[in-house]
Amino acid sequence: MNGIEKLITPYIYELMVNGNNIMLFPDNKQIILNEEIDEWNFTHESINNPIDRITFFNHGDGYVIHRHGIKGGATDIVIAMQDIQKGYEHLINLPFENTGTFNYEWWKI
Repeated sequence: MNGIEKLITPYIYELMVNGNNIMLFPDNKQIILNEEIDEWNFTHESINNPIDRITFFNHGDGYVIHRHGIKGGATDIVIAMQDIQKGYEHLINLPFENTGTFNYEWWKI
């Protein structure tokens, strides 16, 4: 395992399998889903908001995972739906450093 299992827990994985959009707040482990994300973004002016949060957006062919509100910029991980469908163990063993601008430090939650 490459440590990504700290970010993609079995619960988060199940939410992904079910096609949910997810927002995770690492400081308190709060999770909001789907329409609640739009509401949070609207009420908290998400573009410039410094609150540390991680979004998992389902774009049909897979997920883009993006961390917001951290110093040093954000980093994305892109996961194909075919990899999600192969199971949790397969997913957490993927070489995520090849999926975008991955940085081993950003997902430490």
